[in-house]
Amino acid sequence: NRKANIFVVCSKNNFPVFDKQEFIDKIVVLNSERPSFQEISQIIKELKKEKFDLAIDAGQSSNISAIMARLTAKRTSGFFKERSLRNKVHDYLAKIKNDSHMVLNYLELIKMLKVSNKKNMELIKLKYSPSDLKTVKGLIGLKKDFIAVHPCTLMSYKSQSKAWSKKKYAEVIGHLANRGEKADML
Repeated sequence: NRKANIFVVCSKNNFPVFDKQEFIDKIVVLNSERPSFQEISQIIKELKKEKFDLAIDAGQSSNISAIMARLTAKRTSGFFKERSLRNKVHDYLAKIKNDSHMVLNYLELIKMLKVSNKKNMELIKLKYSPSDLKTVKGLIGLKKDFIAVHPCTLMSYKSQSKAWSKKKYAEVIGHLANRGEKADML
């Protein structure tokens, strides 16, 4: 079994999700939500040195992430988008299923790897520090353990079509409450 080196390119907003994750070898953080041509060029130059076999573009709209993937890896995987350059750039395209949880859509991006062992498809438990937990509890005013239900979409008009309805979230919270769990919506 060959160990894969995993690099993540993300924004400052996404960085806390990837920080502290032991399976990630390197995180490249974009300095702004709209990085300059110079910043993108420098990142591409550095990533090309790694000679990646595969780049997975988890972006859904920007052509920049698709171009970065194509220029830094032998093969690429990304989301299909109507009338978009990204469709011509990627070797494998996954279509976003609006009736599926976004995590399942992300898993579609690795189907080209033909991973069949279900153990490999299990979600990885995120690592966080005691201070991270204390910060989150402080932000939402809880003094004890809790279950947080998070919508996991951007709050833009386009993303609203991918979001569950409030009714579905209420059903999940109701189910957890019936089991005796305390669940709050973030």
